[in-house]
Amino acid sequence: MDMGARIAARIDALTPAVTRKEFATRVGMTPDALSRALNGQRGFASLELVKIADELKADIHELITGEANPHQVVVNARHDYDHDTAKRSVPTFDDDKKALEDICIAYAQAELPEREHRVVGCDPAIIRDFLGPEFVRPFADRIEERLLVDVIRLNDLGTAYSGVVSGRAFIAIPTTGSWFRENWDLAHELAHVAGLDSEAEANAFAANLLLPEDLVRSVDWASASQEAIADFLWQTGISTAALKIRLETLGIPVTDSSDVLAQNTQRALRRARSWSSEFGDKITMRMESASRRRFPIALQEAHEVGVEEGRLGPAYLAWMRGVEPELIAEAYAPEIEDPEVQELAAAFGLAVD
Repeated sequence: MDMGARIAARIDALTPAVTRKEFATRVGMTPDALSRALNGQRGFASLELVKIADELKADIHELITGEANPHQVVVNARHDYDHDTAKRSVPTFDDDKKALEDICIAYAQAELPEREHRVVGCDPAIIRDFLGPEFVRPFADRIEERLLVDVIRLNDLGTAYSGVVSGRAFIAIPTTGSWFRENWDLAHELAHVAGLDSEAEANAFAANLLLPEDLVRSVDWASASQEAIADFLWQTGISTAALKIRLETLGIPVTDSSDVLAQNTQRALRRARSWSSEFGDKITMRMESASRRRFPIALQEAHEVGVEEGRLGPAYLAWMRGVEPELIAEAYAPEIEDPEVQELAAAFGLAVD
């Protein structure tokens, strides 16, 4: 009866509204069968529950028990929003699904202890204090060390994701090679970890985290040179496009700096700082770093131990490191010693003189 009431409440709360007759058709039930099941006069077949959960975008465990599924994986994704249909979509999800499933399996096999993250509330100023000064260069490391949110970078993803798997919060970002986009993705996904649902809220959070208003207003943009703008971009780790939007949002005129902000970020940096080849090398180093595969050290070490002990195969550790499984199998093969003659004899019930 409780399960029927839970399902009925979910059906009645659907937006746009759906009649129970229409819902019954969607899940392959007759209206009468659905009505009796909702009223506790008959049970739900397993296949019916699967279809109902899928249609309601609900977890079967929660529908049946009324309690959150302790093994449920919750994931947020950068998505598109269609104002005409009021529907959200993730264009790359079908291609990304395999990588997300592999991430879940890697965590399940590692059996790492659950932990609470520190992204509490939705105040970017508090998060900046947690991250510490000059956090944009080691952004991913600071997120893991100080906020207790794992960061994964993969070239198998088309967009950024965040969520909770095996009791651990994580952010997964694509390897774009763009350090500036990566910083925005990390800040955006931190907003979702903090509990903000909409993309607009997450973007506002990211803007306030990376470009707090007092920092932006500390610059005299009307007279700022190209070199000064390049230095600001470099220190804050944001793109020319992000800075331009932030200035417009705050109502700060950008006339004198519009030429720089109209350029590609790397081009703007290199042109404004072309007198320094060392600076150019630093740009390349940051971009190269944003192109590397990345998995939390704790996750890798747990798999190392599993492979060494013979509990896990080498495939997932090899995947995390971007190498062939044979190399992992060879490097972490369990140490097996040849048995003594007496041990073999005892195993077969034989006596040895």
